[in-house]
Order: sequence, then structure tokens, then C-alpha cells
Amino acid sequence: MTLSPAFATMIAFSAITIVFFLIAAFLGRMVLGALGRWLVTADPLQPAACILVLGGHFPWVVVEAASIYRSRWAPEVWLTQQRQTPEQRVFEQLEIDIKPEYKHNRHVLERGGVPAQAISLIEQPCHNTVEEVRNAARQM
Repeated sequence: MTLSPAFATMIAFSAITIVFFLIAAFLGRMVLGALGRWLVTADPLQPAACILVLGGHFPWVVVEAASIYRSRWAPEVWLTQQRQTPEQRVFEQLEIDIKPEYKHNRHVLERGGVPAQAISLIEQPCHNTVEEVRNAARQM
């Protein structure tokens, strides 16, 4: 039984394509891994005017902020606050007390050894990280 030239060409093309993708996947993994290791830097901490705690990843970020404060890298900790969400407004209308994240953050900081007078709240509520950084820069 003989294969038609078109069918043989199609099989050869398919085999070459599969080999190409396997090589690309292998090399891509190596290149991306090397690139990832190159991009990650571990700059040593330096003294700062304040520790800025951005929203999210509660409680891990604020626990680390308390640790950095206790190590005396900065004299104060600043907290951002998020804008009220529609869900929070519904809880408020139902008279269910759901505390905003910054209040929990403050409590964790105090429990972590940060004195209340060393904790500041950025007054302007934020919607995202860019707003948090801009509001912190304005308050400085």
C-alpha cells in the first residue's frame, strides 16, 4: 500500500509541527524560567519615612508591616482605605456592622506592637492601587 504524495506531505508537516511545538515548549519554559529569576530582585530594606500598607491580602501584608515597624525601619505606618462597595452599603442599610479593612489592619498593627500614635490613615478613600499610591503621595 502506497501513500499519496499529498497525504505523505500532510503527515510529514504534522510531525514537523509537533516536534516544533515540543521544542518551543521546552525552550520557552527554560527561557521564561531564566527571565523570571532575572526579574526578581531582593533589594535590602532601607530606612524609610513610613511604611505604607496597601489594601488587599489581609492579614499578611499588615502582619509584615508590623514586623518591619518593630525592626525600626520606619517611625510610622500608614493605612489606606477602600471606597465603600455596593455590598457594604447593603450591609449598612440592613444595620449589619461589617468593619472596613483599614480598621482590621489597625487592630492587627496594634496587636503586632505598633503604638496607636504611630498609625496614620490616609483620609481619601481609594478604588485601586494607583489611587492608593497617589493619595499617599498627596498626603505626604
